[in-house]
Amino acid sequence: MLSRPKPGESEVDLLHFQSQFLAAGAAPAVQLVKKGSKKSGDATRDQSPLQDHRDVVKLNDLPDLPPALVPAPPKRARPSLGCPLPEDEDPEEKLNRHDQHITAVLTKIIERDTSSVTVNLPVPSGVAFPAVFHRSQENRGKLVTSGKRSIFAQEIAARRVSESRVLSAEEVVPNLDPPEGAVTCETPTPRDQRDHILGNSHSFQGPHLITGKGLRGQEAQQEAQTIHKENVARLQAMDPEEILQEQQRLLAQLGMGARLSSWDQNCKFQLALITRLSAYLQLNSFDLRSHLCRFIAEAPQELPLPPEEAETLCTEAFRLWAVAASYGHGSELYRELYPVLMRALQAVPMELSNHPLQRLSMQRIASLLTLLTQLTLAASNTCNESTSDPGVYLSAPTSSVTWTQVSGLQPLVESCLKQALKLLPRPEMWSALGPVPTACLLFLNAYYQTWSQQPSLCPEDWLQDMERLLEELLLPLLSQPPLSRLWDSLRHYSPLCNLLSCTPAPEALSSLVSLRCTGGCPPVSLAGSASPFPFLTALLSLFNTLAQIHKGICGQLAAVLAAPGLQNYFLQCVAPGTAPHLTPFSAWALRHEYHLQYLVLSLAQKVAAFQPVLTTNTALLHAMALALLSRLLPGSEYLAQELLLSCVFRLEFLPEYASGGPEAADFSDRLSLGSSGDHQCGRGALLVQACQDLPSIRSCYLTHCLPARASLLASQALHRGVLQQVSTLLLPVPKETLLPTDWPFLPLIQLYHQASDTPSGVPPVDTLGTAMRVLQWVLVLESWRPEALWTVPPAARLARLMCVFLVDSELFREIPVQRLVAALLARLCQPQVLPSLNLDCPLPGLTSFPDLYASFLEHFEAVSFGDHLFGALVLLPLQRRFSVTLRLALFGEHVGALRALGLPLNQLPVSLECYTGPPEDNLALLQLYFRTLVTGALRPHWCPVLYAVAVAHVNSFIFSQDPKSSDEVKAVQRSMLQRTWLLADECLRQHLLHYKLPSSSLPEGFELYSQLPPLRQQHLQRMASGVLQNGVSET
Repeated sequence: MLSRPKPGESEVDLLHFQSQFLAAGAAPAVQLVKKGSKKSGDATRDQSPLQDHRDVVKLNDLPDLPPALVPAPPKRARPSLGCPLPEDEDPEEKLNRHDQHITAVLTKIIERDTSSVTVNLPVPSGVAFPAVFHRSQENRGKLVTSGKRSIFAQEIAARRVSESRVLSAEEVVPNLDPPEGAVTCETPTPRDQRDHILGNSHSFQGPHLITGKGLRGQEAQQEAQTIHKENVARLQAMDPEEILQEQQRLLAQLGMGARLSSWDQNCKFQLALITRLSAYLQLNSFDLRSHLCRFIAEAPQELPLPPEEAETLCTEAFRLWAVAASYGHGSELYRELYPVLMRALQAVPMELSNHPLQRLSMQRIASLLTLLTQLTLAASNTCNESTSDPGVYLSAPTSSVTWTQVSGLQPLVESCLKQALKLLPRPEMWSALGPVPTACLLFLNAYYQTWSQQPSLCPEDWLQDMERLLEELLLPLLSQPPLSRLWDSLRHYSPLCNLLSCTPAPEALSSLVSLRCTGGCPPVSLAGSASPFPFLTALLSLFNTLAQIHKGICGQLAAVLAAPGLQNYFLQCVAPGTAPHLTPFSAWALRHEYHLQYLVLSLAQKVAAFQPVLTTNTALLHAMALALLSRLLPGSEYLAQELLLSCVFRLEFLPEYASGGPEAADFSDRLSLGSSGDHQCGRGALLVQACQDLPSIRSCYLTHCLPARASLLASQALHRGVLQQVSTLLLPVPKETLLPTDWPFLPLIQLYHQASDTPSGVPPVDTLGTAMRVLQWVLVLESWRPEALWTVPPAARLARLMCVFLVDSELFREIPVQRLVAALLARLCQPQVLPSLNLDCPLPGLTSFPDLYASFLEHFEAVSFGDHLFGALVLLPLQRRFSVTLRLALFGEHVGALRALGLPLNQLPVSLECYTGPPEDNLALLQLYFRTLVTGALRPHWCPVLYAVAVAHVNSFIFSQDPKSSDEVKAVQRSMLQRTWLLADECLRQHLLHYKLPSSSLPEGFELYSQLPPLRQQHLQRMASGVLQNGVSET
């Protein structure tokens, strides 16, 4: 009999015992009786019905006590016959490694990026199970259980807190670092390209997709970092092409709404990444590096190609390299091709001396200079400065070009410029040069800009070199008569001054790289070969850079501002005229023209800050700045900010302040108003105070007029040439200007809208300060820069002044506001301005003036308490030449306001004749006039102005004897005259019957007949006899 297993024996021993037992054929010590089933046939039929159907196990020789519990060696699974068990592998570890049980799966779940898996399950709603979601949704993708809450419980709770969000741009675009600069001239391998794009692993500061918010405890951040490292490793294992393909595939899986929301949230940063990556891939794919070397290493005449084709290919190779260099790529080729570039640059002066000049050759030379300009800018250290923008370190270029490698280019480029300037006196030769002189100036601009940013060099070196350049090249250029010819020709090529320079023919965009007109470009155009704009813009850009770096030469550079051609050009630009219609070509041309104007103003501001001396054209420059600010197109937000910060609100550009302007304003007011008035409250004192408050005025407009920060940063990057931060170079065709035409009133309009939207009538914060700054600035413009408000109709200015009274019930009572509004109202009521006041035409920014006036009357009736200035604004739209709707609103719906209109006749801002003539012909209004008079609602001591107006019109009506009048009109005339004859108020009866002429000098406001004229007397007698015979008819 075999012995039982003893403690300490292993599973292998048990298997050995089993083999021995089976080989011996002995009876087992355990008998197993199985329960019968229906399938067992007769065996089940023989069993007793009372027999227990349970399985019974009988054991023989069972000991009374259980065996002792001692540790046993680990169990090992029995090996299969076909797969022997390795001696060094634990079967339990192998089982655990292949176990697919649910408990093994759930205990090892970690967050993974499942956005690449397409989910086609239906979206559930209102059921117990959560919807299928992407792991990248932060507020919903919590797959790890936390605490005792199940996944379903966490998901349902998350759905109750917030709705699902679409993927943002940061979740689908890989996190890419800027390249660190290649150091080899050979074509890099795919892994080198990947490392160049992604950078080292330490550049990935942290996960942008995995946050660990679904985990609780300290393991959340650690788990997120672990997943992030796995993602980084996966990205580093991918080629650049695979990264771009994966990126496009992820975008394609999103819905259209989600994709549009992936581009709107952070488009500047993400599109900058994509364009930079695309530029790198374009350069390193398709073997473009070898093609660049092929077409640049040899001169065009040495290539085995037709001459024109060789020139074109060489030009395009330079242009492609320049674009790549602007994104920080391709700079490693500079060291390899440095001798070739130097030979080509040294040959330029010789090519410029050969005649006739070839157009394709000039294009190639300009492309070479543009490439050198971009490489010089790449050597700047500005990209390494600290910045608050979290995406700059991903988009800023890291070039391998150093300053020592480009510092020797300046003498060669200067020799090219000198050779080109020799052709300036010959217009036909100068036009043949094309963009070569402009490219030379732009290189010098970039050269000094980069040189001054080298921290390890002595500033004295570049300052002395700037002085040398000024003495040897720039000052002689400014004194040349041919340069004056270029300034004089600005007006002819300007889209603003010459509308014919913009073609009236339809425009067609034939491709993404060309913009042309169906009828061809006009011969005199800003984009033409003879246009002075490119060269003068580059010259002004260089002057601005020199003035910014070397303050000591600002006085010498200011000579360009005194050019007669430039002043004549500005005079025509600020004069009122028709603006060109906005089309793709005109918008493109206007942007370039506005850029030249901005450079002139920027240089003037630098000169004024260093040399605050009044010049003859300072006022003209200020007027040009105001005109440019109102004309800038969308995309020029940076220029608008710079203008507001610099010359628009600078006291140096208001020479009237120091040259007797305030005194002249007071003298002019005394002449026009015929009274001396109070000198402390006059317009001159207000102008002096406004000039002293210019810093506060500038802060007010910077707060209310600047665009959104995103568009401002994009415009700044575009104008500074930082292409790595530019999302797109394609701008839509603008339909309107960046700022509204009435931008000086913009803070006041915003104040009015805020007050209208604020509940309980609570005024906005700093209402008084904002209103005062706007009124001060508008008074300065009305007095010294009236051309800046020519685009704002007088009626629109009146509506903006009415907003001051509608903001709240206390603002108009402030003494400074009263004085400023009174001064502006007097300017609006000048004899030369009043005829252009038209309230019946559509006004910009106003749907209906009658609706505004109705609100104004209601506010006046409620809070004015007889304020004379408020009343003057109420009376101004009631002139006879304006719509009768305004007068009907007062005498029909707001007759109670008549008692508060106590403005004296001598304070009426316009002549009384503007209200009394011509005679009123609206029958309903005449009846209202007569009713308010006879009922006592309109009395001379309550409302002297409108009492005189009503008496004049009623008198003219009752004595009118027009035979063409209708029977209804005649009946009303007869009734009014008869009722007047029977009035018990003798004073009113005398006024209505004996009125003669309006006169503001008399207490009543009109003259009276001592005796009626014979015709009126006869007419009155006929009507009076009718009264005695028939009685008084009803009106």
